[in-house]
Amino acid sequence: MPTLTEVQKLDLWRAVRAKMDRWYANFARKCPATEPAGPIDCYCLLWAHFTAEELRELPGWERAQLQAGSAFHPVNTQADDDGVTPNRYGYQFEWSPRMMFDVVQGIPPEWHCWAACPPTTIVDLTLPAFKRRAGLAGLKWTAPDPPIVYVCEGAELGWCVEYRADPRAIKLAYALLGTLSGGPLVIQVH
Repeated sequence: MPTLTEVQKLDLWRAVRAKMDRWYANFARKCPATEPAGPIDCYCLLWAHFTAEELRELPGWERAQLQAGSAFHPVNTQADDDGVTPNRYGYQFEWSPRMMFDVVQGIPPEWHCWAACPPTTIVDLTLPAFKRRAGLAGLKWTAPDPPIVYVCEGAELGWCVEYRADPRAIKLAYALLGTLSGGPLVIQVH
């Protein structure tokens, strides 16, 4: 498994954040009548894409790539789990005709995107946003604050942490990235 030092994690976050800031400002400049659909941390697809780009520049990370699907993180500790209150927050990707209809209408699916280095290393720069969004959903976050750069070997995921890539979500993610550079939305799923 490739690793990142704390300095590399901070450098990665700064580089990806700079790319996100440029994208966000460019979106506002090109589409002044359209507000971005939420705060900058809502764009996990772009965070994951830029993270994979930056990781591929590092030794041992040449295979870094975008992943998409479902992801969940705990909102409390295992000791605080009462068996009744929801203990995690996240996004469940489900492929359906309705979801595809929404995507064609410009409504993103419920999903999460992250970077990964096969076979199982996960890198996610959007976890701090999970805490904010869990609060907006009415969940009380008592778990430790998530790191700004989450790096984990898939087999070592903690309690209530789940990342489940879906090949259809990954194809959709790459198709949507293509539309951001002016291409048409073309999705082929077999």
